[in-house]
Amino acid sequence: MATSSDSRGCLPWIALVIGVISIFYIVRGCADLTRSDDDFGLREPVARAERPISPKKKSVRLSVFKDVEALKGKLEKVGVGKLRTWRYDGMGWMSATDFYNIGPTGTSGLANNLAIYLESESEDYVRTVKLNLNDYDNLGYPVMPAKAKRLFQAIGLPVPDGLLAALRRGEDFSYLGDHYKVETRLTNNSKGGYYRLIITSN
Repeated sequence: MATSSDSRGCLPWIALVIGVISIFYIVRGCADLTRSDDDFGLREPVARAERPISPKKKSVRLSVFKDVEALKGKLEKVGVGKLRTWRYDGMGWMSATDFYNIGPTGTSGLANNLAIYLESESEDYVRTVKLNLNDYDNLGYPVMPAKAKRLFQAIGLPVPDGLLAALRRGEDFSYLGDHYKVETRLTNNSKGGYYRLIITSN
Protein backbone atom coordinates (compact mmCIF):
# COMPACT_ATOMS: atom_id res chain seq x y z
CA MET A 1 0.00 0.00 0.00
CA ALA A 2 1.30 3.43 -1.00
CA THR A 3 1.94 5.81 1.80
CA SER A 4 1.16 9.51 1.91
CA SER A 5 4.82 10.23 1.40
CA ASP A 6 4.76 8.21 -1.85
CA SER A 7 1.74 10.23 -3.09
CA ARG A 8 3.50 13.46 -2.33
CA GLY A 9 6.51 12.22 -4.32
CA CYS A 10 4.37 11.69 -7.45
CA LEU A 11 2.81 15.15 -7.39
CA PRO A 12 5.75 16.92 -9.06
CA TRP A 13 5.67 14.46 -11.97
CA ILE A 14 1.91 14.85 -12.43
CA ALA A 15 2.28 18.63 -12.42
CA LEU A 16 5.07 18.38 -14.98
CA VAL A 17 2.96 16.23 -17.33
CA ILE A 18 -0.02 18.60 -17.03
CA GLY A 19 2.30 21.55 -17.75
CA VAL A 20 3.72 19.94 -20.89
CA ILE A 21 0.22 19.11 -22.19
CA SER A 22 -0.92 22.69 -21.53
CA ILE A 23 2.07 24.17 -23.38
CA PHE A 24 1.34 21.88 -26.38
CA TYR A 25 -2.24 23.11 -26.74
CA ILE A 26 -1.21 26.74 -26.27
CA VAL A 27 1.42 26.50 -29.05
CA ARG A 28 -1.06 24.74 -31.37
CA GLY A 29 -3.63 27.44 -30.78
CA CYS A 30 -1.12 30.17 -31.63
CA ALA A 31 -0.18 28.35 -34.83
CA ASP A 32 -3.84 28.25 -35.90
CA LEU A 33 -4.11 32.00 -35.36
CA THR A 34 -1.19 32.66 -37.71
CA ARG A 35 -2.54 30.52 -40.57
CA SER A 36 -3.74 32.45 -43.64
CA ASP A 37 -7.11 32.18 -45.33
CA ASP A 38 -5.41 30.13 -48.04
CA ASP A 39 -4.80 27.31 -45.50
CA PHE A 40 -8.56 26.99 -44.92
CA GLY A 41 -9.57 27.36 -48.56
CA LEU A 42 -11.35 30.66 -47.88
CA ARG A 43 -9.41 32.87 -50.33
CA GLU A 44 -9.85 32.87 -54.13
CA PRO A 45 -7.05 31.02 -55.95
CA VAL A 46 -4.20 33.29 -57.03
CA ALA A 47 -4.56 32.19 -60.64
CA ARG A 48 -8.15 33.42 -60.72
CA ALA A 49 -7.26 36.78 -59.18
CA GLU A 50 -4.47 37.35 -61.73
CA ARG A 51 -6.53 36.32 -64.76
CA PRO A 52 -6.36 39.25 -67.25
CA ILE A 53 -9.50 41.22 -67.97
CA SER A 54 -10.47 41.33 -71.63
CA PRO A 55 -9.65 44.78 -73.06
CA LYS A 56 -12.44 47.02 -74.25
CA LYS A 57 -13.07 47.10 -77.97
CA LYS A 58 -10.75 49.64 -79.59
CA SER A 59 -11.61 52.02 -82.38
CA VAL A 60 -10.27 55.08 -84.20
CA ARG A 61 -10.99 58.75 -83.63
CA LEU A 62 -11.64 59.72 -87.25
CA SER A 63 -15.31 58.94 -87.76
CA VAL A 64 -14.90 58.39 -91.51
CA PHE A 65 -12.43 55.56 -90.76
CA LYS A 66 -14.93 53.68 -88.56
CA ASP A 67 -17.05 52.35 -91.46
CA VAL A 68 -14.85 50.26 -93.74
CA GLU A 69 -17.30 49.78 -96.61
CA ALA A 70 -18.42 53.41 -96.61
CA LEU A 71 -14.79 54.57 -96.71
CA LYS A 72 -14.04 52.24 -99.63
CA GLY A 73 -16.92 53.79 -101.53
CA LYS A 74 -15.74 57.33 -100.84
CA LEU A 75 -12.21 56.57 -102.01
CA GLU A 76 -13.42 55.38 -105.41
CA LYS A 77 -14.01 59.08 -106.14
CA VAL A 78 -10.23 59.62 -106.17
CA GLY A 79 -10.15 57.98 -109.60
CA VAL A 80 -7.53 55.33 -108.92
CA GLY A 81 -9.85 52.33 -109.00
CA LYS A 82 -12.13 50.17 -106.89
CA LEU A 83 -10.89 48.81 -103.59
CA ARG A 84 -11.05 45.04 -103.30
CA THR A 85 -12.56 42.96 -100.47
CA TRP A 86 -11.57 43.85 -96.90
CA ARG A 87 -9.61 40.81 -95.76
CA TYR A 88 -7.09 39.45 -93.25
CA ASP A 89 -3.69 38.74 -94.83
CA GLY A 90 -1.97 37.08 -91.86
CA MET A 91 -0.54 40.33 -90.50
CA GLY A 92 -3.62 42.54 -90.35
CA TRP A 93 -6.70 43.68 -92.23
CA MET A 94 -6.26 45.33 -95.62
CA SER A 95 -7.74 46.28 -98.96
CA ALA A 96 -6.15 47.74 -102.09
CA THR A 97 -6.95 48.91 -105.58
CA ASP A 98 -5.36 47.48 -108.68
CA PHE A 99 -2.42 49.47 -110.03
CA TYR A 100 -3.59 52.56 -111.93
CA ASN A 101 -1.11 53.15 -114.74
CA ILE A 102 0.13 56.67 -115.41
CA GLY A 103 1.38 57.30 -118.94
CA PRO A 104 3.13 54.86 -121.26
CA THR A 105 5.63 52.17 -120.31
CA GLY A 106 9.06 53.69 -119.76
CA THR A 107 12.61 52.50 -120.27
CA SER A 108 12.27 50.23 -117.24
CA GLY A 109 9.64 48.20 -119.04
CA LEU A 110 7.11 49.11 -116.35
CA ALA A 111 4.47 51.82 -116.32
CA ASN A 112 4.43 54.25 -113.43
CA ASN A 113 1.32 53.65 -111.37
CA LEU A 114 -0.78 54.64 -108.38
CA ALA A 115 -2.64 52.51 -105.86
CA ILE A 116 -4.63 53.08 -102.68
CA TYR A 117 -4.16 50.83 -99.65
CA LEU A 118 -6.28 50.50 -96.50
CA GLU A 119 -4.73 48.86 -93.43
CA SER A 120 -5.77 48.08 -89.86
CA GLU A 121 -5.16 45.81 -86.89
CA SER A 122 -8.93 45.26 -86.63
CA GLU A 123 -11.70 44.09 -88.90
CA ASP A 124 -13.99 46.80 -87.53
CA TYR A 125 -12.26 49.96 -88.72
CA VAL A 126 -9.50 51.38 -90.92
CA ARG A 127 -6.36 52.66 -89.24
CA THR A 128 -4.34 53.88 -92.25
CA VAL A 129 -5.04 55.08 -95.79
CA LYS A 130 -2.09 55.16 -98.21
CA LEU A 131 -1.81 56.67 -101.67
CA ASN A 132 1.20 55.00 -103.25
CA LEU A 133 3.09 56.11 -106.37
CA ASN A 134 5.49 53.71 -108.07
CA ASP A 135 7.77 55.97 -110.13
CA TYR A 136 9.96 53.51 -112.04
CA ASP A 137 11.44 56.04 -114.48
CA ASN A 138 12.04 58.94 -112.10
CA LEU A 139 9.63 61.16 -114.00
CA GLY A 140 8.77 63.19 -110.92
CA TYR A 141 5.54 63.44 -109.02
CA PRO A 142 3.19 65.85 -110.89
CA VAL A 143 0.21 63.50 -110.54
CA MET A 144 0.39 63.23 -106.75
CA PRO A 145 -0.94 66.69 -105.76
CA ALA A 146 -4.13 66.33 -107.82
CA LYS A 147 -4.88 62.82 -106.55
CA ALA A 148 -4.04 63.78 -102.97
CA LYS A 149 -6.42 66.74 -103.14
CA ARG A 150 -9.23 64.49 -104.39
CA LEU A 151 -8.45 61.97 -101.64
CA PHE A 152 -8.81 64.59 -98.91
CA GLN A 153 -12.04 65.82 -100.46
CA ALA A 154 -13.41 62.28 -100.59
CA ILE A 155 -12.86 61.65 -96.88
CA GLY A 156 -13.88 65.16 -95.79
CA LEU A 157 -10.57 66.38 -94.35
CA PRO A 158 -8.77 69.67 -95.11
CA VAL A 159 -5.52 69.51 -97.04
CA PRO A 160 -2.68 70.47 -94.64
CA ASP A 161 -0.76 73.61 -95.56
CA GLY A 162 2.40 72.80 -97.48
CA LEU A 163 1.42 69.24 -98.41
CA LEU A 164 0.68 69.80 -102.11
CA ALA A 165 3.94 71.71 -102.61
CA ALA A 166 5.88 68.89 -100.91
CA LEU A 167 4.15 66.32 -103.13
CA ARG A 168 5.13 68.23 -106.30
CA ARG A 169 8.77 68.10 -105.27
CA GLY A 170 8.71 64.58 -103.88
CA GLU A 171 9.74 65.77 -100.42
CA ASP A 172 9.12 64.40 -96.96
CA PHE A 173 6.25 66.02 -95.11
CA SER A 174 4.57 65.59 -91.72
CA TYR A 175 1.46 67.09 -90.16
CA LEU A 176 -0.23 66.23 -86.85
CA GLY A 177 -3.94 66.99 -86.59
CA ASP A 178 -6.33 66.60 -83.65
CA HIS A 179 -7.28 63.03 -84.49
CA TYR A 180 -4.91 61.99 -87.27
CA LYS A 181 -1.45 62.27 -88.76
CA VAL A 182 -0.45 63.01 -92.37
CA GLU A 183 3.00 62.17 -93.69
CA THR A 184 4.87 61.33 -96.88
CA ARG A 185 7.68 58.83 -97.36
CA LEU A 186 10.06 58.59 -100.30
CA THR A 187 12.03 55.42 -100.96
CA ASN A 188 14.54 55.20 -103.78
CA ASN A 189 16.10 52.01 -105.12
CA SER A 190 17.49 50.59 -108.34
CA LYS A 191 13.98 50.32 -109.82
CA GLY A 192 13.03 53.93 -109.18
CA GLY A 193 11.13 55.76 -106.49
CA TYR A 194 8.25 54.76 -104.24
CA TYR A 195 6.40 57.75 -102.88
CA ARG A 196 3.63 57.37 -100.31
CA LEU A 197 1.07 59.72 -98.82
CA ILE A 198 -0.09 58.25 -95.50
CA ILE A 199 -3.08 59.28 -93.38
CA THR A 200 -3.26 57.54 -89.99
CA SER A 201 -6.10 57.94 -87.49
CA ASN A 202 -5.40 58.07 -83.76
